[in-house]
Amino acid sequence: MRNTFAFAMFGATLLAATASAQASTKSVRVLYVVPSDAQRSDRAALVANAVEHNRQTWQNYGATMTTDDVVTVQSHHDTSWFLTNPDGFHGGLAEWYWLGNACNAARDVYPDACTGDANHKYIIFLEADISSVNGNGAAANFGAAVMPKWIIDGAEQGDLGRIGSIGHELGHTFGMPHSDCPSLWPTKNIMCNGDYYPHNRLNHLDYPYLFSAEHSAYFEETPSDLFYVGQGQLFAGAPWKTQLGLDLEGCALSCLSDPDCSSFVHFGTTCEFKEGRLSEAWDAPGYTSAQIKIPADGAVQKKAGPIWDQHHATQVCPQVCDIWRNVPWTESSWTGFWWTPPANEWSVCFCDYNPDYNP
Repeated sequence: MRNTFAFAMFGATLLAATASAQASTKSVRVLYVVPSDAQRSDRAALVANAVEHNRQTWQNYGATMTTDDVVTVQSHHDTSWFLTNPDGFHGGLAEWYWLGNACNAARDVYPDACTGDANHKYIIFLEADISSVNGNGAAANFGAAVMPKWIIDGAEQGDLGRIGSIGHELGHTFGMPHSDCPSLWPTKNIMCNGDYYPHNRLNHLDYPYLFSAEHSAYFEETPSDLFYVGQGQLFAGAPWKTQLGLDLEGCALSCLSDPDCSSFVHFGTTCEFKEGRLSEAWDAPGYTSAQIKIPADGAVQKKAGPIWDQHHATQVCPQVCDIWRNVPWTESSWTGFWWTPPANEWSVCFCDYNPDYNP
């Protein structure tokens, strides 16, 4: 017998999505499952903020997903049932019953949950301590990331590592494997352990999964949206890599998937990786050149209103650079540097979203 429940809705999306090339047609569903004997049942808002923090982090690197409102499932089953009841997923692997039974609770609300739902991924928060049966902090399977009480506690404590574990497990639902994190420099990708969060990012290891034919509809962007694109412009110099048979989006995804690529030229069905900046490109009808918006490392320049002095900059730039809005646990990405072009019409803040971080 599957879980019986009562449920309520809680708003999860706190920030309007940035306008981009397409509307996402698939979404991530979020549930907060409360066993009958749980000590806490009041943390739906907390998990909504934790999911939103990860959503905004992914958005900053060009993968804006839609997260549905949180559904609270007030279970009639106690914690012991979630941990020990055979779940119908894992056979005799009792240490994983908590994950399958969290899915069973989700299926009472969303019948397709954890059963190959082609239009949704799931994040399920379970108010249960699983440490007596499983030493994992969280896990993902069957298209669902299941986050037990330890993760919820961490969010309440402001533990960014545990908050980042939500995005890590969600990444698994998109097919993303664990990374060889010690070899990644200067920054870690989103599939490194949550302890790196929020200093890790989406990178060349992640985009092939997110923008695959199976998953691209979860995101508002297409690969070319991650570049500044100049129609009728051509970078000078010789290409260091050429690929044939690609349209513009295929060329952009190929560049995103190569850690050494930050700019490319596309014409016809030819894709050339070239070093270049649009400010220095030649006018050339029939060619399209593109320069990546957020590089693998180094500071990003963001326009602000006129900044008059350093004191004014300390008031303006942290807000310009911060990528998180209306959620707790934010930290400034401002480098402390700014400048004003000679025209004095606007100023620029230098923001670093990819600090050299290798603990």
